[in-house]
Amino acid sequence: MATTNKQIIIQYKLENNIPIETELYTYATWRSMGYQVKKGECSHHKISLWKHREKTIIKDGQEVKSGYCFGKMCYLFTREQVEKIKDWTYFSSFFYLPLLFYLFYNI
Repeated sequence: MATTNKQIIIQYKLENNIPIETELYTYATWRSMGYQVKKGECSHHKISLWKHREKTIIKDGQEVKSGYCFGKMCYLFTREQVEKIKDWTYFSSFFYLPLLFYLFYNI
């Protein structure tokens, strides 16, 4: 039985005849690597992975970190389903949009 998320994904690939070198990541992981899931793409891979939560509690006047893990259903995407995020998209949405609102409402 697989105990880590990497082992769970490798076991899933083996059971479903997916080549081991195929990259399977969640939406959030692809985003952190600078990729965006293409519009209209749906995940074909649904796996239960471990999610870690951590809380800081004060016990006897000291901060103590307490954590636990639980299973969460995750949707994984392949390299063919994502595209590299372009820098101009980021600047156009966050820089120019407030400027356009300002110009529109102050005319």
